[in-house]
Amino acid sequence: MSQEQQQLNDSSTPAAAETNGTEQVVPVSEAIRYRKRAQASEQQVEQLTAQLQELRREHHQASEQINRMKQDAQLAEQLVRAGVKDLEAATLLAQKRLKAANGETPDLRQVVEQLRTDRPYLFAGNEQADWSWMTPTAGVRTTGQHGRQTLSKLAERARASGQRQDMHEYLRLRRSLRG
Repeated sequence: MSQEQQQLNDSSTPAAAETNGTEQVVPVSEAIRYRKRAQASEQQVEQLTAQLQELRREHHQASEQINRMKQDAQLAEQLVRAGVKDLEAATLLAQKRLKAANGETPDLRQVVEQLRTDRPYLFAGNEQADWSWMTPTAGVRTTGQHGRQTLSKLAERARASGQRQDMHEYLRLRRSLRG
């Protein structure tokens, strides 16, 4: 081993470092410590950089979610102003149209108006809507006290059994009594 290598290995022997043309003598053990601190700092910088990227990604996702929530609230407000009867169905249809806009941000009022023209039955005060499909089904109409007793018996049986058939029978009789 050469004499210079022995000096570097010896921790008590100072090592020479050149800075701006002047020589500075630093012990080897201190140089090793500086090197370890520098490596630890570099590792910490890498960790903080990764953490910063993760936080930026989360911030971006949160911002997008907030924007979607704001748009949903504005859409619901526009639909309510337009007099929608079924807010959930109208919202789903309007959101479908907004997604089909291919990245463009269409005016919510235009979407609501288009929905009003395409699906008039969703909005109140529309005489064009055909509600004939909602009339009670034709069947045996029972009237008077006997019908109400039968209805209460069917309701009790449906409640006790929990079977779908009993529930349908009860609902069918109830609908026929109202008509």
